[in-house]
Amino acid sequence: MRDNRQQEKLAGWKQLDVERVEIDLTANTFKTSALEGQVNEYGLACIGGSLNAWDPTGFTDIQMTFGNLGTERMTPYTIEFAGWEIDAGRMDLELDYKINKGQLNGTNAVVIRELTVGDKVANPSGASLPLKFAVALLKDSNGVIDVDLPVEGDVNDPSFKLGGIVWKANGNLLLKVATAPFRLLSSLVGVDSEDFGTLHFSAGQAEISPPDREQLVKLVDAMQQRPELRLEVAGAYVVEADKQALQTQQVDQRIEASVAAMKSAGEALSTEQRRRVMEQMLANSEPGLDLLALQQEFSSIPAGEEPEKAAAVLLDETAYLQALRQCLIDAEPIGETELLALAEARADAVMAAIAGDGTESPLAVARLPAVVVDATDGAEVPLELKVEAALE
Repeated sequence: MRDNRQQEKLAGWKQLDVERVEIDLTANTFKTSALEGQVNEYGLACIGGSLNAWDPTGFTDIQMTFGNLGTERMTPYTIEFAGWEIDAGRMDLELDYKINKGQLNGTNAVVIRELTVGDKVANPSGASLPLKFAVALLKDSNGVIDVDLPVEGDVNDPSFKLGGIVWKANGNLLLKVATAPFRLLSSLVGVDSEDFGTLHFSAGQAEISPPDREQLVKLVDAMQQRPELRLEVAGAYVVEADKQALQTQQVDQRIEASVAAMKSAGEALSTEQRRRVMEQMLANSEPGLDLLALQQEFSSIPAGEEPEKAAAVLLDETAYLQALRQCLIDAEPIGETELLALAEARADAVMAAIAGDGTESPLAVARLPAVVVDATDGAEVPLELKVEAALE
C-alpha cells in the first residue's frame, strides 16, 4: 500500500522535460541558470541556483518556481499528513531553499486557486487536521489562498525528510489558524487580537457597548473577506451575577413605580413615604418578616438617656431603607426563564448589530442555544462568537 502511494506521489513529476541547462563548474560549485520544463499536462517548472557538487549539504542555494499545478495530485500527501482528500484546485509555488553547513532554511510562497477539499479519509498514521475549516479561513473572496511557509532543519539528521518538514509546516499553519481563527480574522482588518470574537456585557444588561459595536463592524468586514465561513452566535449568561442584577433592576423599578403613583395622587414625597412603600412591598413578598425587629437593628437611644427611661428611639433611616431594599432584592423571584430571556436578548442584539441597517445579516449566521458562562475578572458577561466552515 505504501509503495503504491509513493508511486502516486511521483506520478506526473517524471514528465519534467529539461529544455535548457547551463552549468558552470568553478571551484567545485555547479551553477544552474535554468532547468525549465513541463509538469503533467498544464504545469510549468523552472529551477535555478547553485550548489557544491561535492558537498551539497555544505552549500546549496536553489530557487524553484512551479506554476499551474493540479492540487488533486497532492491527495496522497494530504491523506497521510491531514486525513483528507483533495478534489480540485490549481497551485503556484515559489520555493527558495538554502543549505549552509547542513542547516536548511527555506521559504515556500504558495498560491492556491479554487481549492476543493474532498472526503475525510481514515488514516493509518492517525494524522487528522481541520483541513476544511482551515481552507475556509485562508481562502479569500476570490477563492485564492496566499501563504508563506518557512521551513528549517538539520539535513545531517538521519531522520530528516524534506517532505515531512514541509508538511509539518503546513500542519502547523493549519492548526494555528484553526485554533485561533479570530486572530487571523482580526489581522485582515488591521487588528491583532485573539479576543476579536468575544463581546462583553454588563450584568443584567443586553445592550452592546460602543467599543463592541465597532468590533462587530470590523468582524463583519473581515468575514466578508472569507465568504466560506459561517458565524455562530449563542446567547450567554452568568447565573449569580445576572440573577442579582435582574433582581435589583426589577425591585428598583417597582419601588419607583409605587413612588411615582403616590406623587401623581398629590401626596408629598418624603423619606417616610418611601419607607412605607418599601415596608408594604416587603410585607407582601415576605409576610413572615418581623419589620419591628429589622427596625431595631438600625435604631439607637439618644445620647445621655438611660435605656430603660428612653422616651424616644432614633432610627437610621438611610441604613434602614438600604436594608429594606436588600431584603426585597433577595426575595425577588428570578429563575432560569428570566436568565435565558436575557441571554437571548443579548444574542438578538448581536444579530441586529451584524445586520446593520439591513433586515438580514450580510453573513452566513447560525443561531445556537444559550450557554452558561463564567464572569470575567471585571465582573462582565463574555459572549464568545464562533466560526465554522459554512459548507460543513
